Amino acid sequence: NRTVTFKQNKKTICKFGINVDRLNIRLPLSFEVAKELIMKRTSLPQSINHNIDLFGCVNCGKCENKSNIVMVEDVPLCNLSYSNFVTEDSRCLRFDIANEDEANTVCNIVREIAK
Repeated sequence: NRTVTFKQNKKTICKFGINVDRLNIRLPLSFEVAKELIMKRTSLPQSINHNIDLFGCVNCGKCENKSNIVMVEDVPLCNLSYSNFVTEDSRCLRFDIANEDEANTVCNIVREIAK
C-alpha cells in the first residue's frame, strides 16, 4: 500500500491511496472548482455526483450560523478557503476510482486546480 500526495507549494492538491486492487482519491476543491462541478454535475460520473451531495458545513467553528455557506443549485457550499483538513472536508471528493471515466474526470479536475 502506498500513498502519493501532490502538492503545490505547501498546499495539498490531491492524495492517492494505491492498494493492490484499488486506487483511492482524496481531492480537496477550491470554492470555484467545486462550484463549476456542481453546475455541470449531470455530465459527471455517479461517484462524483455522490460526493457533491456531501458538500456542506462541517462545523469547523470559523463562522456563525453557517454564514459562509452559499447555496449553488441547491447544494450548500462553504466559501472559506481551506486552511486545514477540517475546512477542506466541506468541499472534498473522496472515493475509490472504479473506471476510466472517473479517472479521466479526476485528471481534468486536477489540471484545473493546478492552473
